[in-house]
Amino acid sequence: MAEVIKGICDIKSVSNLFTTEAYKRIKAKDYKLSINCLEICESMFYTLENQGQVLDYDLIIAILHNLSLCYHKLNIIDKCITCLETCYFRANSLMFNNQKCSMLEEQMVKDKYLSSLCLQFSNLLSKENRHNEALVKAKLAYKHSVTLINNTAIAAKKQLVKSVEGKLPQSKTAMIQRAFPALSAISNFLEKGDLQEVIEIRSSVGVLGHPQWIIDYSLSEVIDISACPLEVFSVRFGIQSEFTKDYLLYKVILIGLSLFCIGKELCYVRSFFDGYNICVKAYNFLKKFLPEEAVLLKDLSKIVTELKSKNQVSEEISLSKKLQRVNSNVSRSISTSRRRSIKSSFSANILQSVSELRTPSLCGGFESLLRESESLDSMNRVVVLSSHKRCKRSFSKANLFI
Repeated sequence: MAEVIKGICDIKSVSNLFTTEAYKRIKAKDYKLSINCLEICESMFYTLENQGQVLDYDLIIAILHNLSLCYHKLNIIDKCITCLETCYFRANSLMFNNQKCSMLEEQMVKDKYLSSLCLQFSNLLSKENRHNEALVKAKLAYKHSVTLINNTAIAAKKQLVKSVEGKLPQSKTAMIQRAFPALSAISNFLEKGDLQEVIEIRSSVGVLGHPQWIIDYSLSEVIDISACPLEVFSVRFGIQSEFTKDYLLYKVILIGLSLFCIGKELCYVRSFFDGYNICVKAYNFLKKFLPEEAVLLKDLSKIVTELKSKNQVSEEISLSKKLQRVNSNVSRSISTSRRRSIKSSFSANILQSVSELRTPSLCGGFESLLRESESLDSMNRVVVLSSHKRCKRSFSKANLFI
């Protein structure tokens, strides 16, 4: 069957057909059949790529992404991770093929996808207890989300310049102006790490409040690997869509969750206290933009509560260890002081003994020294007596040669 497909001229149409069929099978939870369809498409793609033909790289990204989902559902984790790695490499190194879009818009589309992909990748690795790798992916998600918001601000400024030059309709100018408070607040958070007030983003028609999707949006919908339709890359709504309320809220979620995942992985890898603080900061950031009844906030609140209890235990253990170290240092210091005291007493007694032994009148008399030694503790007494005996023997031998 694969040989027949390779002979068809319009390879893109056939690939799209198989990819669409695989997507339907995923929705029906028929992951094995979906893998068969996607692997055929993948094989065709690599064959044509090796022949040097110009291909639609949007398609291979969708194929690899959906393959990773199917492998994950069938618990074939190694292949799932391989597909995600390849998917990230392809998406990060190549621009999507859409001649109607500016380079800046293409970059924003790519960063949106890559940030979401890295969040899902990080979550998968975390579940596999590969926390160091999960932390790396979480940091990549944060990097792409920050680049996304910075490019959005750049695009907004460029659009306002067009407005001043009279090249932009008033309605589009008003939309950009409504987006600026949110963009400024996000930039301020990224620079200073704090937000002072709740940010209300108006819709394209100037209405406050939140769309229903943002209330129902859950944590699992963002960080779990999900099916990727081909339309994600092929459909464009124009640069103006990047300033709408829905897109701005989605970018806020990407920044907040990527930062939250960094904190969560730090709890496993390095400092629990630092990781917990980052999680709290990310949660408070999202609270400034999302409604209180948002499912996503409730999901994060449960995790923060669990981390708080663990953090308290961690602080108690840390405090206990510090106290043990302090006690150990104090004991060592006391022992050192005692040894120094004994050493100084010993040296003084030896010097006194030698000076006395040099006079013939004290040749055989140690009664006075014994009386002096009674003022010492038992340890010092033994040391002094043994030292005096050695000195006496040495003095007797010396008399033989006189």
